[in-house]
Amino acid sequence: MKLTKREKKVLGWLAYGLFLLTICEIALRVYLVQFADPSRFLQYASRSMLKSRLSEPMNVPHFYLGYHNNPEYENETDFHNSHGFRGKEISLKKSEDIFRIVCIGGSTTYGSGVDDYRQSYPYLLQQKLNSLGAQVEVINAGVQGYNTLQSYLNYILKIEDLEADMLIVYHAFNDVFTRMVWPATAYKAGQSGQITISHPGNDGILRKLSIFRVPLVFSGAISPIGSWNEIEVEVDTYHGTEFVRQLINEKYPSGIFESVPIDSILQTNRPFFFKRNLNKLIREAKGNGTQVVLASVIYSDQEPEFMHVLKSSAYQKAISEHNAITRDLAIEHDLILLDFEKDIPAQNEWFTDGMHFNFLGNQKRAEKISELLLPLIDK
Repeated sequence: MKLTKREKKVLGWLAYGLFLLTICEIALRVYLVQFADPSRFLQYASRSMLKSRLSEPMNVPHFYLGYHNNPEYENETDFHNSHGFRGKEISLKKSEDIFRIVCIGGSTTYGSGVDDYRQSYPYLLQQKLNSLGAQVEVINAGVQGYNTLQSYLNYILKIEDLEADMLIVYHAFNDVFTRMVWPATAYKAGQSGQITISHPGNDGILRKLSIFRVPLVFSGAISPIGSWNEIEVEVDTYHGTEFVRQLINEKYPSGIFESVPIDSILQTNRPFFFKRNLNKLIREAKGNGTQVVLASVIYSDQEPEFMHVLKSSAYQKAISEHNAITRDLAIEHDLILLDFEKDIPAQNEWFTDGMHFNFLGNQKRAEKISELLLPLIDK
């Protein structure tokens, strides 16, 4: 059958389009594998790329926690030990001549702003305290994305056995997002109104091909492959991601927020679960003879590259509410308080995105903490 001139033209354009898509696909793959820095590689790589470089994903499902740090994870300058903590191997049983500190929290404790575990604040804190004459071991028990409920469960399941002398708790950011559910009846202690647990299966074409996957991940339409977001899947009553997406695209308020602004959602869903979880964590740790140190969180809203939510007055107010609860609990339980919000003016150059600390920020943080804690540590 002979093709018409019009049909030949259409086929020509289709072939040309396919050629361009193929070139773009090859270019993206070459960039990710050969030139992308570690953080961008983890953000946009396909599952096969991740397996070829890392062998194992950073996070894996956990029956009770939803997910946890993969003990098998290893990167060029980064790895988890056999217990799933970021950094070198440790002995579960504490040496008698060592003062053991465990740092617990989400990505701001784990150190998502740096690609090398030696640039995270727990590692730098250990180096600083030991340089001042202390005999200290600092364990990074942070897990990206964790809130106070997960950290409380993580303490019971994994951290309690470490027999820590001191526990440093840094939480607030992720717990604000647990409140962004609607209707209000979906706001529950178990966070069923926010997430459900999924076990990643086979990837479709949108995740396998870089020309589709990269822009979809960049826009927030899908989660990075191998990330904790891929395991914890959002449910319909959770609106935190949509809120952030609208801020990025300068479309807030639209959709649900036209009838129920984020301010109203946060005002209705008070932070009593944050307080309850933190209170339980404190009581559990103190009951084990561990000194508990609470810390208020800090951030910079000065032109953050990605964290548009930090410019939201509603989010800022919620963070202040959580910091106030942290202070109240420190007074109630007679705890040491690292009040970063009041004592350390946040500098934009300390952060990668306004929330996560870079190497410089982690250094400043470790220095401040060591000043306050050194007198409390038996040298």
